[in-house]
Amino acid sequence: MTWRSFLHDRGGSSAVEFAIIAPVLALLFAGIVDIGAVLLKRFQLDNTLSAAANYALISQANVSAANGGALATALAGIVSAAGTRTYADSAVVVNNGPSQKIVLGVVQPATGTASNADLCYCPTGIAPLVWGASVTCGSSCTSGLRAGKFVQIQASRAHTPLFSGYGIVKRGTISVSTLVQTG
Repeated sequence: MTWRSFLHDRGGSSAVEFAIIAPVLALLFAGIVDIGAVLLKRFQLDNTLSAAANYALISQANVSAANGGALATALAGIVSAAGTRTYADSAVVVNNGPSQKIVLGVVQPATGTASNADLCYCPTGIAPLVWGASVTCGSSCTSGLRAGKFVQIQASRAHTPLFSGYGIVKRGTISVSTLVQTG
């Protein structure tokens, strides 16, 4: 084979093109799988939080000093064991009073002052939530809400993304939080 015929030979060009394009396609595929895993966990947490918020609304009569602790435990249990293969950590605060945490499937000791669950608040912010001082029920709050009884529900799961957190994973954790006004 002469030098000139070697330069014009097209055999093997497809293999060279594939070798150039394959790493790019593999990287693109890995990125799609990575963001899919992040979004799946986030949507699972959102769905779990929604179920717990619905339960809090249905059980709004239990936002009281007598029943707040049991409500916090029930809500934390809903968040932590919502049919996922790995536990979600949960934290529930019933109206600046009874609170319950479940971390890695282990129920932590309950905390909070039960009598606070009978008061009304004008909380501000979500993360971090600031309860403020108790106020008269039904009065106007600076946030535009009416003073009332609230349940704060938080859920988080550990996740290590392949590339970046996409603004969803922060310090190795996907976290969601909501504040439900029950009364």
